[in-house]
Amino acid sequence: MEPDESCAQSAGLYRIVRQSSQSEPFPSIQRAIPVWRFKGHQWTILWLSGAEEALAFALSLLLQTTVITFYDSDNANYKAFKVFGNECLLEHYLYGAECGEIPPNYWDIIFEDYDADTFWYRVHHFKSVIRSVDETELRQAAISRKWDWDDRGFLDTCLRYFEAYIPLLEETPHHYRSEDRTTFHQWDNNIARLDLILMPSNWKYLDWTIPKQVL
Repeated sequence: MEPDESCAQSAGLYRIVRQSSQSEPFPSIQRAIPVWRFKGHQWTILWLSGAEEALAFALSLLLQTTVITFYDSDNANYKAFKVFGNECLLEHYLYGAECGEIPPNYWDIIFEDYDADTFWYRVHHFKSVIRSVDETELRQAAISRKWDWDDRGFLDTCLRYFEAYIPLLEETPHHYRSEDRTTFHQWDNNIARLDLILMPSNWKYLDWTIPKQVL
C-alpha cells in the first residue's frame, strides 16, 4: 500500500441504497470513488485518503454491515486498523513510532518492540470487544514480521481473522489511470464487480460523530 492512503472494506454482497425524493437539487459532484470486489473475496474495497474515515463509518450505518479501515501514515510513521459495526468501534490496532496522543487506561494490550533493521522503536496498542488476543500472540506476530518496511506482522493476523485483504497499488484502478497504461484486461479478470461512489461538493455532511474508542 502506498503511504498516506487508507483502505476501507465493507462485507457481504452489494446492496442497493435508493435515494429518496429531495426538496432541493442534489449538489454538484466533486469526485468519484471506485468500489470493487475481487473474485473469490467477500469484501468490497474502497480506496480512500484517510481523511474520509467518516464515509467508511457512514457506509457501515447505511448498509448495516461491518467496515474495516486501515490507515498507513508515512510522514507520522504510524498505522491504524479499525473495525466498525453496530454503530460502534469494535476493534482498534494502532502501532508505530509516533502514534500521537494515547488515551490512558484504554488499551487491552500495549507494548514496545525495537526494529534493529530500521532503528525504530514501535509501540503496539490493541483493544477489541469481538475477539480475545493475548499479549504473547501479538508479540510473536510483531517479532516474526516480514523483514521489509511494510511491517505486516500482527496486521496480517488481523486480516486473516476477518478474511480481508489490502490490495497492492497494482491491484487497484489507480494503477491504470495514467495515459501510458491503456489496458485493463489483467485487472478486469480479477474483479467480480466495480461501482462508483459519487461524492457531492458538500460531502462533509457525512462527517458524523465517529466512535473514537472501543467501548
